[in-house]
Amino acid sequence: MSASPTLDPAQPTEAPDDLALRAKVLKAILIIGVIDLLLFLPLIYGLAAGDPSLKKIFGMPHGIGFMLELGLTYWGVANKWWGWWYPVLTLVTTGPPGAIIGHGKAKREALGA
Repeated sequence: MSASPTLDPAQPTEAPDDLALRAKVLKAILIIGVIDLLLFLPLIYGLAAGDPSLKKIFGMPHGIGFMLELGLTYWGVANKWWGWWYPVLTLVTTGPPGAIIGHGKAKREALGA
């Protein structure tokens, strides 16, 4: 008599291609988040120092990075890879802080890692 296999809830049951896509999206979020953080820091400095010239240089690239982070984190929600907390955290922290801080939890939810 053979026992039926038990499923470990910590291990995703999706196809390897789906897991590879999840890993790529998570890696993209992390890379974009780090680059966007490097663009975001001069914006904060310019705001604190009263230097509007930094906004002209770093504003648009940061905005693009922010929209990419939000779009990718929302895409993960739409595919049920992680919960709404990830795009909300990314939105509330204006992008890179939330995307980077939430990456580990999202990775555990999406990949079971």
